[in-house]
This record gives sequence, C-alpha cells and structure tokens, in this order.
Amino acid sequence: MDVLSLTPKLPDDFISLCNGLFSWSGYLFVWRDVSGIKTAYCTECGNEMIIDINAMKTVTPKDRILYGKRHNQFCNCPKCGKSVIYKDKNRGRGKLWEENYLYYFQALPDGGMVLRTFYLHKSFEWQIKDVEVEYSEHHRVYFYQGSWYRYRRYPKGGSPYFAFCSWYNADIAEKAFYWQEIERLNTPTPWAGRMYSSFHGEIAYAIHNDVFKGDFRYSCLEEYLKTENRSFYNSPLLTVVEYLARFQKNPGLTEKMAKQGFMAFLHSSFYLKARNGIFNWNKPDVYSSLGLSKGTVRKLEKPTAKQLFRCQLNEVYGLTPQNADYIIKNSIHDETDIKAWAGRLKKERPANINKLIKYYRKQKITFFQDYTDYIRQLEQLGMPVEENRFPHNFKAAHDALTVEIQRRAMKKKLDAARREQKKFEEKYKELLDRLMFEDEKLIVRPARGDEELLQESNALSHCVYSNYRELYRNLQTIICVIRKKDSPEVPFYTLEINPSYTRVIQCRGKGNCGTTPEVEAFKNKWFRFIQSNHKEEKQCRKTA
Repeated sequence: MDVLSLTPKLPDDFISLCNGLFSWSGYLFVWRDVSGIKTAYCTECGNEMIIDINAMKTVTPKDRILYGKRHNQFCNCPKCGKSVIYKDKNRGRGKLWEENYLYYFQALPDGGMVLRTFYLHKSFEWQIKDVEVEYSEHHRVYFYQGSWYRYRRYPKGGSPYFAFCSWYNADIAEKAFYWQEIERLNTPTPWAGRMYSSFHGEIAYAIHNDVFKGDFRYSCLEEYLKTENRSFYNSPLLTVVEYLARFQKNPGLTEKMAKQGFMAFLHSSFYLKARNGIFNWNKPDVYSSLGLSKGTVRKLEKPTAKQLFRCQLNEVYGLTPQNADYIIKNSIHDETDIKAWAGRLKKERPANINKLIKYYRKQKITFFQDYTDYIRQLEQLGMPVEENRFPHNFKAAHDALTVEIQRRAMKKKLDAARREQKKFEEKYKELLDRLMFEDEKLIVRPARGDEELLQESNALSHCVYSNYRELYRNLQTIICVIRKKDSPEVPFYTLEINPSYTRVIQCRGKGNCGTTPEVEAFKNKWFRFIQSNHKEEKQCRKTA
C-alpha cells in the first residue's frame, strides 16, 4: 500500500508554529554606516535604527546604556523592548546558527495518523535580515488501518549523509529525495540513522487538531506526551511510536490504563522494554491484566511498576508479605529487574522462592547476585549443588569457594609457566653459549626465564616482567641481565638486544636509570664480542 500518497500538506502557518515552539535567540546587530553613525538591526522586530547618541537630538538614560554595550552582551531592543544579544555585525557570525527538532502529528484520511519529524535550522551566517527557520523532514511513521509503516528520507544519488545535512522549505525536495521504508526504526530521534554525531538543540512536539477526530480520538496521546520526565533521554517522545502501535492493537485496554492512572507505568514500561514481565495485554481490563483485585490497585495513587509488582508478588505469585518486601527493597531497581524476577517466579514454585528469600533474610544477603555467583561457583568446582545450596554461614562458604577458585586458577597458571619454562630451557642453553660474557668486575648473560624477569622487575622497579616476558619467551626480543661478579644473583642492570644481535635496544638500572660510564664501557665490549662471534658463525655456515 502506498501510504506516502496519503501524507497531508503542511499548514500555511508551519513556520510560525516552529517559531513559537522553540526559544530562538534574538540579536541586535550593530555596525557603523558610511557616515560613521552607529546603526543597529533587531532580528526580533525587523527594525533598523540609529543607536549613536552623538547623532540623536534627545538622549535618554536607556540610549546611553545601549550605546555602552559591547559584543555578546544582553540588551533590550529600543523598538520592541525584547531581550536580545548585542552583536557586532562583522564579528563571529560563522557559528551564529541554531538547531531544534520537531515531532509533528497529523491526521490521515479514514482516521489514520502520521508522525513526521523535522530538523529545524536558523542561521545568521550569510545574512542578518529576513532570516527564516529552515526545515528538513527526516522520518515518517504512518498508523493506518491497524498497521504502521516507517520511512526515512534519502537523496537520489550521492551520500546518505547529504540527506540529513541539507534543509529545504520548497517542493524541490520531492524531486531531489525519495522515501524508503525501513524496519528497525522505533521512535525517530535526532540521532537515528546516519544523521548527526551530536545534537544540542531543543526537542518539542505539536499535534494537529484533526488527529483527535479519527481513530485516535481516545488515544490520550497528549496526556501520554505530558508524562513527567527528567530529561529527553527519559521522555515519552522516545516511546510514542510504541504507545500508538499498542493503542492500535489494544485501543480499549490502552485507553483504560491511561484514564485510570497508569500513564507513568505505561511510559516506563515501554522505555525499558520490560512490560511483558508484569502486564498481560491479552486480558479485557486493567485489573485482570495485572492479576490484581480492584481493591488492591485502587489503594495505590499513581501506581508505579515497582508498587504493582509488590502486590503481584503477594497475590499472583504467592509470596509472603515479608518476603515480597525484602525482594522489592533489595533487588528491584527498575522494570528490567521486574522482568527477570517475573520470569523466575513463573518457573519455580512459591514454596521454593519463600524458602530462598527466608534464607536471604536470615543470612542478611542484600545483594542477590552474590547467591547466584555462589551457585555458579559450586558448578564450576564440580561440587553437588543441592547438598550445599543453603550453607550455615553463607559469607564464609562464598569466600571459601572464591579462595579455592583463585587457588586453582593460580595453580593452572603456575603449571603453564613451568611448562613454558621447560620448553624455554633448550633455547636458554643456546643463548647462554652465545651471549655469556664477563670481565674483572661484571657478568652478562641471558635471563633464565619468567621467574628471573619478575625478580629483576621487583628489585629494579621497571617493567621488564609485565611488558617483555612473552616477547622474550618467543625470542621476539632478547633480555639479558648484568650482574656484579662478587654478587652474581643480585639484580644490577637489565639489557635488551634485538634477535639479530645488531643493536642494543636499551639497558636499564634501578628505577629505569641509564648506564654509568663503567657499565656503558662493559656493554660496548660485550656487544663487540657477540658481533664478532656472530660474523664467525655466518662465515662458518658459508664455508660449510
């Protein structure tokens, strides 16, 4: 079905609507004319005026105040009296633009509705007079004859990004762009799709009066959009498409919920995608959908999802009031937790849950994930779960399992290190034959492995163990230790050389210090030694 052809035209006063919904900034642009007289133009009232007190016949205190204003200061227009920003006409206009975003609801033929979203832009970059709000339509969501259709605007050729960075007010848009049906858009936002990396404007909505003359006259749409929220990130606008789609599917039940004080509950449920855990849309009325009696629900004023779930824990799932309060207090933070608990309660018998919560209370377990982790630890260690499900001292049992898992993990690491060290021993013997060198005071040799690198790091306070042990183990680099001859096991300097023995990369002592003249001379003597040996080896290979 071509629902795009049903799209109504925008009203003649659409620009006025956009101007009235958003708080666009007003400016008083000031410059000196050819004769040097200070002149101003107000963008709010569209009047040009002289504000130079030297050119006025009569000067009031207000004129003197305005004449003394400077660039970017607030002032009042002498003509219309509105608060505006004083701007030097030729300064800083490159960034003088604003953006806003509009959700616009219009009626369709035969009682349907379309939600259209517009990016609004107003700029004084190129001119200061007769500047109007420009708009670019980005998304359309149609609700028509029980179905809904979602569309996004794209350009005919060129980058899709261009579709969102160009605005227009003319019919030429229909020739330059096309609409494509999409599947994964819920409620459109300024950030939906490939649009903007950031958006810093205001967001508002407007509803055409004809919307409430058709199928949506009982939708309580305006009441839903006025639901209290802390910010746009928690705004009903983010879930309005889901709300309207639900009204299409269950008009009677949705209307009852809206009119019986469940609007905030509806909004939060749609926002967190967790409504299935607490509400059954297949029932005829609100109370049976919740599984609660009228008396229970009527006691709650503007009931929240947490309050309703507390009642369900007692009446629907059979938990004791004490256990229900304990779950709500310690485990339910939002509707996501409600959904998780509802799924669990549907699988387990109330007697088992009551027993479990009673155990939580006795052991003073307030973070329920700890118990889930404890069961997972039992399974990880291969211990019988049923026999150890309710230990006499939960904290001690949980800590003991944690220690045992850490011990096994450490043992596994040590075993792996020993295996790696065993593999490394053959490589070490070859390196020792090639790199071992000493003089009267110092010794240099390759490091024996991970354990010695750890010893070097701890004693000399550098990063050879954390950053180089795996590279050395795989001979991607060579690590040697320099020791004093009278204390050959005490770390002194650590040295790195490339595997081809052509360059000493670094030589570090205590606290990553550099070499002393004595150590530098020894290092150079050793380097000449291994290079001569390396050349001899190459020559031997050639003759062989």
